[in-house]
Amino acid sequence: MSQYEESILDKAIYISRKINSSYELPELLDSIMQTTTEIIKAEAASVLLVDENKKNLTFYSVTGEKKELIKQYSFPSDKGIAGHVFKNKQPVIVNDVSNDTRFYAGIDEHTSFQTKNLIAFPLAVKGDTIGVLEVINAFSPDGFNDYDLKVLSYITDLSSLAIYNRVLYDNVLKNNKITNKRVDELNALYSLLNTFSMSSDQIVLKDVFKKAAILIRDTVLCSRVSIFVKREKSKNVFELMSALGFEEKTLKEGEIVYLEKTRIMKMVDVYKKPIYVLNKKQSNFAIEHIQEKYSTESFISLPIMNNDEVIGFVNVSEKIKEDENEGFDDFDFSLIRSIAVSLGNIYNQYLLNQEKINQSLINNELENAALLQHKMLLQNFSIDKDFDIYGLNLPARNVSGDFFGFQKINQNELAAYIGDVSGKGLPAAFFMATASTSLKEKIRFYHYPKNVLKELNETLFYETQDGMFITIAYFLINKKERTFRYSFAGHNNQLLFKHAENKILTLKTHGKPIGIIPENDMEEAICAYETNDILLLFTDGVTEALVNNMEEEGEELLKQIIIEHHHLSSKELVALIQKTFIQEKKELFDDFTILIIKF
Repeated sequence: MSQYEESILDKAIYISRKINSSYELPELLDSIMQTTTEIIKAEAASVLLVDENKKNLTFYSVTGEKKELIKQYSFPSDKGIAGHVFKNKQPVIVNDVSNDTRFYAGIDEHTSFQTKNLIAFPLAVKGDTIGVLEVINAFSPDGFNDYDLKVLSYITDLSSLAIYNRVLYDNVLKNNKITNKRVDELNALYSLLNTFSMSSDQIVLKDVFKKAAILIRDTVLCSRVSIFVKREKSKNVFELMSALGFEEKTLKEGEIVYLEKTRIMKMVDVYKKPIYVLNKKQSNFAIEHIQEKYSTESFISLPIMNNDEVIGFVNVSEKIKEDENEGFDDFDFSLIRSIAVSLGNIYNQYLLNQEKINQSLINNELENAALLQHKMLLQNFSIDKDFDIYGLNLPARNVSGDFFGFQKINQNELAAYIGDVSGKGLPAAFFMATASTSLKEKIRFYHYPKNVLKELNETLFYETQDGMFITIAYFLINKKERTFRYSFAGHNNQLLFKHAENKILTLKTHGKPIGIIPENDMEEAICAYETNDILLLFTDGVTEALVNNMEEEGEELLKQIIIEHHHLSSKELVALIQKTFIQEKKELFDDFTILIIKF
């Protein structure tokens, strides 16, 4: 064996030892390529590997003076001599590339390097071509020969096996790393959700966001995390709920931020999707549009959503790196996005729970208000033994805007009234209480219907809320004269059953509702009554309660009931009207109020 052959054998053994070593693949291939140039006596050598889709060849390992310009350079896998070798799976020797049409000059143009000749050999494992090994510019003036091809064949066999085994090994490590990151992600989410699996009324929002920020920092390994949440009943005002890694003079928890003064968060709010730069390369917006001053180029900003509304932001930056090029990766992004979704769900549940608590407080207040109102409307129906009196008030909501009452003025006179405040619910109930109290005071001083309602209007006109008014029908009954005087302030018709004639009279006078104009002149009328006559006072909620009927038809039905059942007591008549007009479990549209006086 010649000295040259011994040298080649030594270098082959050296390559074998390298392959069986624990070197990382890039370092291993660089060492093999350097040894290859020494064995074949050439200027440079390179390994090109194909991507997963077999669309592009990339220079993975390169030797020679232009290696830094060429490494990681990619070109289509069907171009050049390397592309030809990759496609046909056959080695080639080209000792004059200038006369070979297959030669791709783009790389030389990119590097200002001149390729004179080359030898290329396919890298294959188990029949699958994974790349090409090239040796460029032989030192021999005759170029490359078959002996070089034979030597390169041996090197490519070793290199292919090394690449295949090392890729398998690296994939195992990568998959383990991915698995570990996925476990970290799931543990972080479990920790977040488990912390707040408590009753939602025990949740302290700032604790939620503080916990989330710490989980993000410790799981994705970064230095800075900030979480903002929209302030209630505001459009573009956000509060900093948690800030890690910031000096207080830069960002302080509790700080208020106006969205229009931010850049990235404003963009996130507009597009309702994340803005990120991963590993300094992968981003979803042009870098020049990102103007925030992070100390690293890799960052993530995600929206916290509640249905279709952006209610907050999670911002993460300053990845703690193991190497210079490391930044946030897809799994970091996935974890932060999952936490942002969880925060949105927790915040939504918190708002719903707060709404339930507030509604419960309102319901308690309404129940108390209804109880107080019931006591206000509670009447002594035996106030006068000469009359059979009974009334009923059913609110459409918890409290009523309707009211009725009667008031003994002296031995011979009794005042009776019924009223209806516009609107429903608490505002109407509060105004009703004011009106009812004021009306009793006016009755005590002015007695007569026209005067009472006129004075009441002058008092309440300046106390009514915008758009609110009251309709009232007021009656002053004189037992000695067996008459009653009455005035209406915009109230609906009232009915008088004449027993002797077995007919119904419709009672009505002109007058505008209380509270509409400052001076309200009322009309007053007088009517005689006889024993067994029936005075029926009601609000329009009674006639409107009749299903599928107009108000006029409801009034006709009231007349029919009184005529046909006038022998019943006042209480029995009220119960019959209620049963006739209100179906079981039917929801009332308006307050239902009746007052019946049998003379």
